[in-house]
Amino acid sequence: MKKSICLIVVIFLLSLSFTYGIVANESTLQKTIYVDDNNTEGPWDGTQEHPYQFIQDGINNASNGDTIYVFNGVYTETIQISKSLILTSENKNDTILQAGYGENIIFIHADAVVIESFTFRPTNNDSSFEVRAIVCEESRDVIIRDNYIFNCRDGIKIKEESYTEIYDNLIHYYPTERNLRRIAISCSESSVNISENTIIDYHKPINIRLNTFYPKSFHIDNNNLVIISQFTGSRGISIDYFNINSDSISDYDEGLYVNITHNNIKGFGEGITIAGDPSYYDSSVNYPSVFISRNSIESIENDFFIAPSFSTITIVENNILSDDNSWLYYNYFILYILFLGYRPVIKNDVIWDSNYWQKYDDSNSVTIPGKCGFIYQNLGVIFTVPIYFIDWNPAQEPYDIPAGGVE
Repeated sequence: MKKSICLIVVIFLLSLSFTYGIVANESTLQKTIYVDDNNTEGPWDGTQEHPYQFIQDGINNASNGDTIYVFNGVYTETIQISKSLILTSENKNDTILQAGYGENIIFIHADAVVIESFTFRPTNNDSSFEVRAIVCEESRDVIIRDNYIFNCRDGIKIKEESYTEIYDNLIHYYPTERNLRRIAISCSESSVNISENTIIDYHKPINIRLNTFYPKSFHIDNNNLVIISQFTGSRGISIDYFNINSDSISDYDEGLYVNITHNNIKGFGEGITIAGDPSYYDSSVNYPSVFISRNSIESIENDFFIAPSFSTITIVENNILSDDNSWLYYNYFILYILFLGYRPVIKNDVIWDSNYWQKYDDSNSVTIPGKCGFIYQNLGVIFTVPIYFIDWNPAQEPYDIPAGGVE
């Protein structure tokens, strides 16, 4: 009996010790490190009383799971993040991160990173400095939210197998010249959710460039894309396919899809562009599906520009508001004349249904004109013939589509 009682007591004490160890271990894993540019003379230990002067010092002394809290100020740094952490600020409008010519303000090469509540800009607000605000490479579960990105050549650049959520950001460029390289959010070889952002006066607000195929997805939802300084050649949302064939997709031939929904796209030369390089067409590849629905599009040239992308594209229940040139649709049947014979490159499968066409709001059907082109090697289009598609069920009233984005 005594042995049983002793055994119970020992087990109880061990359990208390184990529980205490877990709590103590958790308390050491996650802490808040403070940064204040006003602390120029030290000491610096990352506490609230003695914050680090530079953000990079806080990151260097952090562990995975820590939070870096940055007080109001102007921080001229190029910041490298290679740990899982949260980088946040006292106040978005008064906590400014800036860098010089050709630099990245933040470069992320780690999983589970959160960047929130900062203003990003070039040093001295000089847009000619060609600054990139945030670059993310080979990183999973990254969140970029509630930031103001101002006059940066590249706002947010995501590449190489990164999984990222980008939402509630205001990205604004005041152009001093019409530089066609300005891209607010660009993604390549990544999976990404882009939602509730407002992007103003970028040549390409959202650009998705696909080079290889492994399972990934793109959700572009409820963004407000506006270009005030209207000029031709600008694109609201662009999806580009390049060098996608059976050699590049490895074992994956499914799992890629693009959803473009509930966006307000206004003032661009082209509203939504989907295009590929026909020289890489491979009939053995299961190309991605693209779903475009409940967007409001008002462009100065073409609401849709669809060149060979080899995809199934569904365009339903959108407001197409342009009075003139309300679409231009290219569905190339490309015929390459090679040294040893002919190489046909066929089609997009496109479904148009139940869109509201402001120019034809009382029509029972809407005819969508396009062109079928023939190309000789790399010499360009030799000739084109007209082709037509039909929206058999056009809406008679515009859909209620909120403006989206942030103020």
